[in-house]
Amino acid sequence: MALKIGETDAFERIYMGKFYALAAQFGEFAKYERDRAARDIGLHFVERKVDGGEIVSPSLVWFQMKGVMAETLPREEFERDRYASVKLDVAHLRFWYIAPDPTFLAVYVECVDQFLVLNIKSYVAKVLGDDILTMEGKTKSVRVRADSVLDAQAFYLIKKGQSVEAWKTRIQEGEKLAPIFFRDAGLIWSMGEIAEAGGSVSMQVRQYGTKTRTEVYFLEDDPGGGEGRQLRAHWQSFMPDRLEISFPYLDFDLAGGDENGDEDRYDDEDEYTDHPPLTLPNGKTVKPEGVFEMVDYMLAVTLNDIGRSWLETLRVMEGAGFVEVKADEGAMVSVAPWHSRDV
Repeated sequence: MALKIGETDAFERIYMGKFYALAAQFGEFAKYERDRAARDIGLHFVERKVDGGEIVSPSLVWFQMKGVMAETLPREEFERDRYASVKLDVAHLRFWYIAPDPTFLAVYVECVDQFLVLNIKSYVAKVLGDDILTMEGKTKSVRVRADSVLDAQAFYLIKKGQSVEAWKTRIQEGEKLAPIFFRDAGLIWSMGEIAEAGGSVSMQVRQYGTKTRTEVYFLEDDPGGGEGRQLRAHWQSFMPDRLEISFPYLDFDLAGGDENGDEDRYDDEDEYTDHPPLTLPNGKTVKPEGVFEMVDYMLAVTLNDIGRSWLETLRVMEGAGFVEVKADEGAMVSVAPWHSRDV
């Protein structure tokens, strides 16, 4: 007599194989010896080193896997409704909600051959809160949006979220500033190396008249007076006027001395701008260079007490083998709603 494999078992084997192939490039897999925690598989993220090797990151997350067959959710229905729905045990939802580390729901949608992802701990907290602890019934349907695709960006955001949590206990004002520390570690490292070599760094703040975007460029100054080497491009939508909010690890001053400050630099009647001067935390003002649509403010920047503390933390952690900081070499950072999403 033939030993038959059920249709759902075969389907699960197929989508689990796809998940392994997708996630393997981002870390090492972890599993419970016995499945008693309603979490199918863990992923311990790795960091790529400059020499091509890898080191283990502090980010470990768990995934609960689900699959939706094409006969259950046809492509036309999925593309019309823009979500996939799965039933989950209420007892599992309670556990994921209470557990200190996050569980991510990964749903394979067969009709589009794609995984969707949802931070189920955050979902329960936002949608149900403590009501989940007394909820009646054994199951609850949960919808996962079609645009929440489990792709490379999603894995990066998941790793980032966990890395930020790990850094909170290691840095000054970690609860508030850890995301910025994680974002700008390479820039802080570069600025520290440049300062120790006797160099300096300038910041070019570019604003537009008809765009919500502010562009900030960090430049290593050329001792010969030429164009500086770009360390970092930072684009941010609706960036606060107070630079210390976006860059709390920096001190700001006038570039090239006080001549860039209060002196009226607009002698030509045809040269004018409706952009106001930029007021620095030290009270000095920087007048814009340019007219109409695009203007630049040029500043001198150095690491402040927070920045130097963060630099020392990075050096200690790298010396201990926990991180490898990559110095900025023309890197690009975008802080905008369309470059981030819930996972």
